[in-house]
Amino acid sequence: YPNGFAVGRDSVFNEFRLVGNGTNDVAEARAFSMRYFMQSGTQQLEDEAFEMESKMIELINDDFSFSVLDVHVYTFRSLDDELAAAIGNDTYLFSIAFTVMICFASLSLGKPGSKHYGRVMVANLDVFVIVFASGAAYGLMLYAGIPFQSLVLVLPFLLIGIGIDNAYVMTAGFDRSDKSLPIEERMYETGFSSGMSITVTTLTNVVALLFGSMTKIQAVKWFCYYAVTSFFLIYVAHLTAFVAILTLDFKRRQAEKADCFVCCSAPKPVEDEKSESDNRTMLQRFFADIYTPLILKPIPSLIIVLVFIASACLNAYLATQITTEFNLQILVGDDSYLLEFFEVATELFGSNDGGRIPTAVYIGNVNYSSYEVQEEIDRLLDEILALPSIDEDLGADDWLTDLRTFANSSGNPAYVFSNDGKYLIGGFSAALQAYLQQPDGVRYEDDIIFDPNDNTTIIYSRIGAQHNLLVTAAEQVDALIETQDVVEESSLNPKPFVASFTYQFYDLNRIIVPETVQGLLFALVAVLIICSVMLVHPLSVFICA
Repeated sequence: YPNGFAVGRDSVFNEFRLVGNGTNDVAEARAFSMRYFMQSGTQQLEDEAFEMESKMIELINDDFSFSVLDVHVYTFRSLDDELAAAIGNDTYLFSIAFTVMICFASLSLGKPGSKHYGRVMVANLDVFVIVFASGAAYGLMLYAGIPFQSLVLVLPFLLIGIGIDNAYVMTAGFDRSDKSLPIEERMYETGFSSGMSITVTTLTNVVALLFGSMTKIQAVKWFCYYAVTSFFLIYVAHLTAFVAILTLDFKRRQAEKADCFVCCSAPKPVEDEKSESDNRTMLQRFFADIYTPLILKPIPSLIIVLVFIASACLNAYLATQITTEFNLQILVGDDSYLLEFFEVATELFGSNDGGRIPTAVYIGNVNYSSYEVQEEIDRLLDEILALPSIDEDLGADDWLTDLRTFANSSGNPAYVFSNDGKYLIGGFSAALQAYLQQPDGVRYEDDIIFDPNDNTTIIYSRIGAQHNLLVTAAEQVDALIETQDVVEESSLNPKPFVASFTYQFYDLNRIIVPETVQGLLFALVAVLIICSVMLVHPLSVFICA
């Protein structure tokens, strides 16, 4: 490039042909990629960069019609925008989920179609209780400063199921209570039996999620915080507000008022003893009259055991086939322009990002004019470039080596080299300032950070390199580990480090499996202990686990 950057033809062109005759000029190519680097550093510059990216996306995807070229665009903001759009487009699913749960609970909490024994109003009110409790939990977490991120948006689907489950347990306990007792004593009996059940389930859920919050993955940690708070407040709401709803529904029946339309009368049906037993809910009749007698027979019991063993063996085998992969395509909607970009980039250049991954070694405030420091930096770069994951042919964007070349060719006697002629040890700062004014040195302006007080002391600098094509998660994790291992062995003080934008995804692939296994094991042990203490038959807990 005119500014001195080396051209990585394999990452810029696809299926290209050189002109020949000893030149390196490209005559033709099937595809090429262009990258534009935006200025940043201040909020205003970042806002302007985001605005320009937005206009660029709009121009390429909507305003221009390309008759010769197929043009695809990806910017820094693209993934966040498309992820937010995908989530926003799925908000209707929340309404569908809540509607389905309301309909199901309305049909199964009470006797379907019965004005007297139905519980449609109870089911609807319980959903509102769940929504308000969840809203309180979200508000509490936001007030505490816990970030609200995209993973939390899937939590309502889980909360509605947990909340309705608590309502079923409480309602079933109330229906089993002694009908000859006053309502106060029946509620006491319901709280004693069903309240203990939802306490155990809530406690196990909360403990498991608390162990999950110990993970190093921030998104999972925040999700667990929101889930724990939501589960607890839903539990409290069912021990308070839902108990009041059940009481009011019982008094409605006593007053012979219709379900939902309490202003209308609904006298208790005159029934014989057999039909009186049919006042059980639809689910109660199914499990009592069909399911339980069936599974107690020898042949169905044997089938259940065999299916369980086969399922356990199949799951154990499938667990050994689990691989860790992170594909950006799973984060965007089916109609996103990024899908086409990812597909084309992967087909032509072998990866979603459209080419090789840049990385850089960051070096802190060391004495750059020291022979030993320059020698260690050169040794460190040699080891980095020798790694299998680094493209050695492209080399490094090494400002220090280029500075020494400039100083050596300038003939300035103020620039003093070591006795072996390798390292610039005298006039280093003056040579650096002069080099950065040269056309070849301007490109390193962003790679060297000076102390603002004297503008000569280097606080941080970076030297860039490029990874080879990394396709699988295993290759990406290996690349991250081997580069980090090299810099960890450096004798520089402070320690240098390597960084790249994509390393956050590589690091996620590295820790997600051990973090998940550790969290599951801790949660399983905690749940086993809790259930063993609180349940009547502890051995059954271990069998189920």
